[in-house]
Amino acid sequence: MAETLEEVSLLALVSSYWSIRSNGAGGSMQFDLSAVETATLVFMGTLVFALVLVLFVAAAAFAALVLVGVGRLAWLVIAAALLRTVHGINHAWDSLVHHASAVEFPTEFQGQPSPSTGTYPRVALRDS
Repeated sequence: MAETLEEVSLLALVSSYWSIRSNGAGGSMQFDLSAVETATLVFMGTLVFALVLVLFVAAAAFAALVLVGVGRLAWLVIAAALLRTVHGINHAWDSLVHHASAVEFPTEFQGQPSPSTGTYPRVALRDS
């Protein structure tokens, strides 16, 4: 296997990097933060903190959208139920009024004196 000079130098560079960072042949790699400058650590910490804030705001926005959607759905269900109830009451009242207007009394009622005043007769009111 003929290796070029560039492949050999790249291989030597990579192997020297790993030998510096490992505990010997086949050892586990150590992550050494003491080699990183303080400004770089502060910058990376700032990025991590910003990522946490972004995730928190995104989760809060998603929760708000879910709550708005649930509230809208609940409003639509309640409004539809209320409209059905009002429509049912109106239909029942309309049926009752039409039924009452179709009823014929066998005889006319005679006026009777009212117990409170004694002057106004009681009359049967009909839907006209």
